[in-house]
Amino acid sequence: MHGLESPSPESYTLTISKGTHFSAEAEMTSESRSISIKTISLTDDGPETTTESLTSTDKETTTTEFLTSTDKETTTISEMKTTEFLTSTDKETTTISEMKTTEFLTLTDKETTKTESLTSTDKETTTKSLTSTDKETTTIFEMKTTEFLTSTDNETTTISERTTEPLTSTFKETTTIFETTTEANQSSNGIISTNAYLTTSYQMTDEVSSYPSTDQSSTVISTTTLHECSDCDCIGRTNISSGVYNINVNGNSVRVYCEMIHGYNWMVIFRRTEGNVAFNRLWTHYETGFGKINGDFWIGLNNLSYYTNTGLRVMRIEMEDVDGYRGYAQYSIFLVGDISTKYKLTVAGYGGTSGYDAFSYHNNMKFSTSDQDNDVSPNKNCAFVNGEPWWHRDCARMIFTRDNVNELGWYYWDTGSYKPLTKITMMVRKPDIVDTSGCSDCNCVGNLTSESGVYKINVTGKPTTVYCKMKDGYNWMVIFRRTIGDVPFNNVWSSYENGFGNKDGDHWIGLSIINHFTSSGWCRLRIEMEDVLSYVGYARYRTFLVGGASEGYKLTLSGYSGTAGFDAFSYHNNMKFSTKDNDNDESATTNCALEYGHPWWNRDCTRLKFTKDDFNNLGWYNWYTGSYEQLTKITMILQKAVN
Repeated sequence: MHGLESPSPESYTLTISKGTHFSAEAEMTSESRSISIKTISLTDDGPETTTESLTSTDKETTTTEFLTSTDKETTTISEMKTTEFLTSTDKETTTISEMKTTEFLTLTDKETTKTESLTSTDKETTTKSLTSTDKETTTIFEMKTTEFLTSTDNETTTISERTTEPLTSTFKETTTIFETTTEANQSSNGIISTNAYLTTSYQMTDEVSSYPSTDQSSTVISTTTLHECSDCDCIGRTNISSGVYNINVNGNSVRVYCEMIHGYNWMVIFRRTEGNVAFNRLWTHYETGFGKINGDFWIGLNNLSYYTNTGLRVMRIEMEDVDGYRGYAQYSIFLVGDISTKYKLTVAGYGGTSGYDAFSYHNNMKFSTSDQDNDVSPNKNCAFVNGEPWWHRDCARMIFTRDNVNELGWYYWDTGSYKPLTKITMMVRKPDIVDTSGCSDCNCVGNLTSESGVYKINVTGKPTTVYCKMKDGYNWMVIFRRTIGDVPFNNVWSSYENGFGNKDGDHWIGLSIINHFTSSGWCRLRIEMEDVLSYVGYARYRTFLVGGASEGYKLTLSGYSGTAGFDAFSYHNNMKFSTKDNDNDESATTNCALEYGHPWWNRDCTRLKFTKDDFNNLGWYNWYTGSYEQLTKITMILQKAVN
């Protein structure tokens, strides 16, 4: 605290340093109508309760609140209550009503607008909207007047108070907002105390609350009692209706839209259903967020990074096309990196009814805008040329952010072709939390949850993590996946025997585990592939068995069907597994795994290429086109045979 100044007999200013807590006891004399400060104490130990002392006497009560906000340039917002006492005495009852004067000082780029509201009531509360406008900023507050009814009987004073609360704020640029709620307590000796604490302000851009900055330059005094919930899952335990809610993010109140559908509580992060918000914006807008939280909006890259890395990693995209068909794409893994990575995207685990997984094509990409080109297109900035900021690999597959709402779309929609979209909503939530420790396979996991993801099961008495994929009404287990390209696959024998990689992404589950499951009835194999032209095909086998270590994990394969064209895998039937340090192929002159960097059940060095480190050199011989095609995604999954 720097001190008290008395610019006039009726006005007092209290200046508070950020992070400082204070308490003061004041006394007003009826003769001079002046306030003297009796005691002041300072603390600096975090956002605990700070006390303003208010003195109550038989005849009058004076209340003074100080609110201070600092943001880049110094802006002071003071709320002063000037109390006028009208006293009527009837026997032992005294009624006192308060006339409240509120002054808002708004600092803008070009001019300052000052608005005053005077509201006086006798027994009822009047609500009045105040609007402060300049060319860049519109602020609307709903002010609820405070009414004091004081009844004196044997020196006992009862005071009830209703307080002010901001209703709506709309901004073109980022502005600091605060919420204020005053909690009055009456002590036995007639001293009224008001609780207050210092807190870092949060930012809002067009009503979208951003994750509270750790920048200590912006501070307000707030008396908001924050909601105990920190996500929509918590909100949904006591609320069943979708809508805008306040959540607690690191001690700050943040407004989010919670969607309570499909048996889960989702947080909406992106929505385009009305077409009244421009989305072709610059980097700073996409970083902080924009739009209206109950309409079309983007929640902000910094928010996405925070939320997805604190557990909200299941993402669902709901879409509707011009013919009214509705489809969705859901991902078990959706993560956004921080600013140091340019908000790099990690997305995997697709499922849904959208026909094609258009989003995973952009996996591992940094975010791009017209003023920050981070795509890998060699010839152009996709965000600038096409007017569509996104995590672009190149300028294809999905169009969500063009300003022209008639040009939105998802490649290879349910029809098998591009279809314009009229509605798009993206939302995130926490994954299912289920205890699968008693399970020994994905069928057991599927009885506990319908959500694909990584689960811990018990395999031959050992805890093991597997990726269970719930697809087409069946429970599959992923044994091999290459969709990202961030894991080397030209590995040695022990790595292929025990497994490697990330179960959420690219990985090999291990020959020993494959042997265990295929020997236990999990002998239906499906290989899903996508080529560079985005054609998706599959190869399915009725029998897939892998022998034990003593047999070199020998392959038994039969019963092909599918859309991959040529059965490239069965060519290697009855072969042992080979690696660069354990050659078991039939080539007379070459260790295929060593020579070509391709560990596999190799007969010779042909037909399919799944394990080369060069992600651009994967392939399936005689693909559906009748020729070799480069593959960009490969997933092998097992299903238990049903008698």
